[in-house]
Amino acid sequence: LWDAGLTVEDCRSRRVAVVVGSTMGEIGVEEDYTRQCCGQQEADDSLFRRQVETWHIARAAAEAAGGSSLFYTVPAACAAGNYAVSLAKDLLEAGQADIALAGGVDVFSRVAFAGFQRLLSLTPDLCRPFDRNRRGLAVGEGCGMVVLEKEGTRAGMKRYAAVLGSGLGS
Repeated sequence: LWDAGLTVEDCRSRRVAVVVGSTMGEIGVEEDYTRQCCGQQEADDSLFRRQVETWHIARAAAEAAGGSSLFYTVPAACAAGNYAVSLAKDLLEAGQADIALAGGVDVFSRVAFAGFQRLLSLTPDLCRPFDRNRRGLAVGEGCGMVVLEKEGTRAGMKRYAAVLGSGLGS
């Protein structure tokens, strides 16, 4: 928000959408539940029921941006961040939001780590995604968000790029 020249007060006076993409969603909750089911951890069903919703990260980002009531989580695997930007663009074009925060978030997951290990796709040495000599991927955590606005809606807004279109398929 700061880089876009926006304050929390600016966001409170506008309709802000928050769209967060995630490969595995909030998988930590599911991992805890699995440990409970296997008897490795004491069960707390009330805590699980409060945590099982997949929108906690998006809601937290919306609250940090001034309390937006329009927030989505898009759990769409490796393309989730792109899906989030596409949905944010659609919300702006449909007039449902004036500003959109969109991007991707992933927390470390034992499930993802084990899955990629079983596929033999983890690197045995360094993370170097754009190197022709790379030997696999490194599972970790990360977050990246962008601010989207319709062009010309605010004086002095910075523009790094334009989303001219998107196409999604499965």
